[in-house]
Amino acid sequence: MNWTVASASLMAVVYGAACAQTPDARAKFEVASVKPAGPSEQTGGPRRAGGPRSPDPTRFVCDRCTLSDMLVSAFHILPDQISGPVWLDGDRFTINAKVPPGTTPEQLRLMQQNLLEERFNLKWHREAKQASVSELAIAKGGPKMKPSTGEPAGSQEPGASIEPNGRVSARYANLSMEEFAAILSRLVRQPVTNATGLTAKYDFTLSWAMEGMALPGSAPSSDSGPTIFAALQEQLGLKLEQKKGPVDRIVIDHIDKAPSEN
Repeated sequence: MNWTVASASLMAVVYGAACAQTPDARAKFEVASVKPAGPSEQTGGPRRAGGPRSPDPTRFVCDRCTLSDMLVSAFHILPDQISGPVWLDGDRFTINAKVPPGTTPEQLRLMQQNLLEERFNLKWHREAKQASVSELAIAKGGPKMKPSTGEPAGSQEPGASIEPNGRVSARYANLSMEEFAAILSRLVRQPVTNATGLTAKYDFTLSWAMEGMALPGSAPSSDSGPTIFAALQEQLGLKLEQKKGPVDRIVIDHIDKAPSEN
C-alpha cells in the first residue's frame, strides 16, 4: 500500500471516530463544488481531508475520488457492501465543501449522501445479505478500557501517529463500541458487528503494526508491534471472532456518471 494513501486513510478512520448524534435529514454543506479531476489526477488513490475532529473541521475535501470512494465515505461502509454499476470505479472527481461549525461525523456523512443525491441524482436502498463478518466481543478477563470523561478538548482530540516501520498508535475519545466496530471494519477490511454488550463510551489508545504500511526500505521489524487482533486483546480486553451474519448492502438503483453544474 502506498504510504501517503495509507496514512491519509488511517487519519480519516481516526478522525471519523467521534460521538454519534441523531443526524439532521436536511443536513447539507454550506457550499460545495464537485468537478471532474484533471488528467493528471486520474491515477493514485483518493485523498480525504477535513471534517469533524480534524485540524480543519469546517472544510471537507475529497481529491481523486471515484463515485465508489464517495459512496464508501458517505455511508461509512466497505467497497464490497456497494452493489452498483462497474463504472463506479471509473472517473475521478474533486469535492471541495464548506462544513457548518459543530457538524458531527454522522451529519457529515449525511451531507455527503445529500450531495450525491442532488449532484449525481443518486437513488438507492438497503438490503441485508448473509456473509462472513467479524464479531467484536469481550475477551477473557474482561474489558480494560476506562469510561470516557466526556467530549475531548484541545490536545486530547483523537489523532494517530505512524512510525516509519509501520507501527500505528491511534487515540480515540468518547467512543461507543458501535462506532469502534465501524472503524475496525475499515482496518480489517471486513464488516465488524458489535457483540460486546457495552453501552458506555470510552477513551483509549490502541497501538499495533499495520502490514504494508512501512516506508519503502523500512520493512516492519519483529518488534514493530502486535497485529490489530492481538492488540485488541492485550490492550483493550476485546477480541474479533469470525461469524456468519447479515451484512447491510447499499444497492444503487440509479446514479449519473457526471455531476450537475456547480
